[in-house]
Amino acid sequence: MWPDILSSRYRLGGRRPGVALDCLGTCAEIGARIHACVGDPWKQIHEDWLAGKIDASSALPKCRVRAEPGAALRHGDLLLFYPPAPAHPWVAIVAFGHVWSADAKIGSPYGRRIDLWTRRPDEHWHHDPSLHSQGHPRH
Repeated sequence: MWPDILSSRYRLGGRRPGVALDCLGTCAEIGARIHACVGDPWKQIHEDWLAGKIDASSALPKCRVRAEPGAALRHGDLLLFYPPAPAHPWVAIVAFGHVWSADAKIGSPYGRRIDLWTRRPDEHWHHDPSLHSQGHPRH
């Protein structure tokens, strides 16, 4: 599944499947393919906040709803991780029974089966497609 994504090299800020992706680029591309909004706060966080399209505290599109602690992972969920410095925050997305992200140490994007995923996210956000009908962007 998604050979263009998996064959990409890891590059911080990468947004080109088949060439280079970072964790957010991987999640944004997969989110677009499964119609689950992800957003790219590095590009438009300020403009989207000013326009009221995102929650100022989360920088996520309004089609995202914070999951209860310990909630099961669902198709389209975003997982945010905040490791201690000097590591930087990272994100993963759930799609087709796998958790997808990208890692500099691995050197590329990856997908791991949900049943083998053991890391607990610092933030867990469900995707609520019904919120798209309220005029919010899909991606």
